[in-house]
Amino acid sequence: MKKLIKWAMMIAAVTLLATGFTLAAPTQEASASGSNGWGYFHTSDGKWDGTVTTTRTNKYVVVDVDVSSLRYKTSSSGGAGLASHHNLAVRLCSASTGNCTGYSGFAQKGNNYNARAVFSNMIPGTYRLDIKDYYNPGFVYGDTAYWSASHGNWY
Repeated sequence: MKKLIKWAMMIAAVTLLATGFTLAAPTQEASASGSNGWGYFHTSDGKWDGTVTTTRTNKYVVVDVDVSSLRYKTSSSGGAGLASHHNLAVRLCSASTGNCTGYSGFAQKGNNYNARAVFSNMIPGTYRLDIKDYYNPGFVYGDTAYWSASHGNWY
């Protein structure tokens, strides 16, 4: 009886974890263009912000945002103001399992116009990007680029 209860609790825990990962993730296709090029992203739109594939040799994922393109709007009809990369974060969600990394903030190095987040030692596979903002209410839009690499160099 103890083993049965133990197994039931483990199955329940795994189910809750899996459900928690998938319920919190966007459900629609990417709103940004493919990797290795600049594309548009929009937070809070329910869409993925890109898709990137890692391999055995390219197990780093690099995500850039163009800080000069970032705009914040409190509503779809209001005017846009400048947004800061400090109020953005990105996570990667596995296309096959639905599991997601934690959110990672963007950092800007030196005088570069782009702010960057780097994910290291990713398991080979396809990942969807989810960029979120910390503004409330409202949303942020701008330009992003992302790719997989064999190293995690900043610039």
